[in-house]
Amino acid sequence: MYYLTIKSGRFDNHSLEIIANLPDGNYTLQKKTKKRSNEQNASYWLLRVQPITNWLKEQGNQVSEDDVHYWLKVKFLGYKVIEINHKQVKVLKSTRDLTTLDFATYMNEIAIYFADKGLLLKDPNQQEFLDDKDNL
Repeated sequence: MYYLTIKSGRFDNHSLEIIANLPDGNYTLQKKTKKRSNEQNASYWLLRVQPITNWLKEQGNQVSEDDVHYWLKVKFLGYKVIEINHKQVKVLKSTRDLTTLDFATYMNEIAIYFADKGLLLKDPNQQEFLDDKDNL
């Protein structure tokens, strides 16, 4: 695997040197992405899972935070297909595999869904949360 850097639409000198020394062939470039952060995960549990769990309990539901987390993954992430012993198997997608951008989208989709149901969830980028996030 090669790591190349593009700045202002151009490869840097190190990347050009790597490219010049590659054997003939077809290559696919894939942008490196960051996995969701531990901070994002903490805000998910604090700003999504806990309030949703409490809201559902207030409506008479007997659910745990783990139940709500699982349900949110089913509703918003869905399943992927993997192969085990030459058979196709559906498994639930994990938040651990999301990029930082995909995780932010997941958080927003949850907030929009529950806003339509009357539950307003805090945005992790709200100033009051940013001021207090050292307490996570």
